[in-house]
This record gives sequence, structure tokens and C-alpha cells, in this order.
Amino acid sequence: MNNTEPTLKQLKEFWEWCGQDVTHKYIQTADTVCKKCRKTLDYNKGYNPLCKAPDLTLDNLFKCAVSKLDYCAIQFVSESSPTSRAEVRYNKTSSQITSKKPELALFWAIWKVIKEERI
Repeated sequence: MNNTEPTLKQLKEFWEWCGQDVTHKYIQTADTVCKKCRKTLDYNKGYNPLCKAPDLTLDNLFKCAVSKLDYCAIQFVSESSPTSRAEVRYNKTSSQITSKKPELALFWAIWKVIKEERI
């Protein structure tokens, strides 16, 4: 089960794989708020902030990422503790991840096939 939140670096790579532009190009390192969108900037080990990246929600994942996949299924299991299982296939690679949050299950399942396809 994977309940960990992705890092900014992982989110940047993920959303860029989806074709999303995730940062405004003219942000300076000293800025604490993006001058264009007014979003608070969060720097992580020198990576640009993700001021234009979509939030990690099921809605955004379906809009931006799922259409690129060959197959996607999410199962919501609510027995003793609520869990979600996402299964995805991209080209010849498939992945299945379980998490307490459905958006994390789907993110990590897609992340795994992205990484395996790039090897």
C-alpha cells in the first residue's frame, strides 16, 4: 500500500509527462509568491515551484493523465478500512497500486508505468 505524497520533483515530472506546463518561466529564487498567479511558492532543493501544476485530484488525473493510458480501473474497497486500488496499463507495462486515498493509488500506478517505460 502506498500512502506517501509525491515530492515536488515527482509531481513536476508527472505533470510534464501529461503535457502540462507547471511553472511560470520568470520566477526568481527570492520570490515567495508568483507575481503572475499569486500562488505561494514552495522551493524544494532548488526545483522551481509548481505554481501552474494542477492539484493532485481524481478529476485532474482523469483530465490530464488517464487519456494517455491504454487501460485504467479504480476499485474502491470499503471493508474494515477504506482503501482504493488502481490498475493501469501503458504500452506493454502495467501496474497495480493500493492506497487509502484513490488519487494516490492512481498517481502511483501511473508513476510506476511512466518510470518503467523510460528504462
